[in-house]
Amino acid sequence: MIVAPEDIKMASNDLQPTPESPADDPPPSYTTQLNTNTPVVGSFEPQLAGSSTLTLPPPLKPSNFVTTTRTNRPIRGTWLIDPTLAVPAAFLPPLAEGETEETRSNLYLSGTNGSIAADVTIAAQRTSDTKRNRVLLYAKSTNGIVTVKLHDPVPTVTARFPFIATVSSHNGSVNIHVPRSYRGPLTLKTKNGRAYFSEELEQHLSLQIETNGLHRSFLGEWTADCEEIDGMKSWTGDEIDAKTQNGNINIQFDDEVAAKKECAKGGFWSKLFGF
Repeated sequence: MIVAPEDIKMASNDLQPTPESPADDPPPSYTTQLNTNTPVVGSFEPQLAGSSTLTLPPPLKPSNFVTTTRTNRPIRGTWLIDPTLAVPAAFLPPLAEGETEETRSNLYLSGTNGSIAADVTIAAQRTSDTKRNRVLLYAKSTNGIVTVKLHDPVPTVTARFPFIATVSSHNGSVNIHVPRSYRGPLTLKTKNGRAYFSEELEQHLSLQIETNGLHRSFLGEWTADCEEIDGMKSWTGDEIDAKTQNGNINIQFDDEVAAKKECAKGGFWSKLFGF
């Protein structure tokens, strides 16, 4: 069928709005908003700035006697460790080599070929019945960087449980972030590497000793009870034991913004030994 030109013009005119039928309003604009209510487990990246829709992540659920072992994958996680949390025997992980029920780690992370990044909040100390005087934390990788960030509970109503953190790597650096409330000895051992403190943390160190790659110091207020430390056996406060065969050990406060840059400078050991 042949369509006449005037028919095309007529059809086109039919589609045009008339004065009595104004054109439809444009569709409403849509603004994409970030969904930040779901926390990313094991992520230490800061939240995006400049958005009014950002909210704090929901509170962590307490856990106890957590064990994760992996061979060829990294370990990432965020935990709130509460040693008063009762765990039925059927849900307890197997004891690690050399562990007993009395020395079972409240958090045990072990990797072979992969890094470890643990973000750990220590629960507030309460009068609840518990056999533990201190929280026991263990993180070790054979081939990988180990980063452990330790935090006070938020909000801090009472003092948190003191802790013993044993952190190590054979081939990889060890990075430890401690809360401002930390008070206790630091024992750092390296063979093919160095121990670095952030400049801010270094100001709170005392009794610093270095011998053949073994660095020992005390972080926090030094009082009369500290004099009772005998080989660290009688100490009941915080304690960190970190070591690596091939890598550096970096220590800083958990809320330091520029600590990474400061650690790179070397801090105390850089000034003393020209690192």
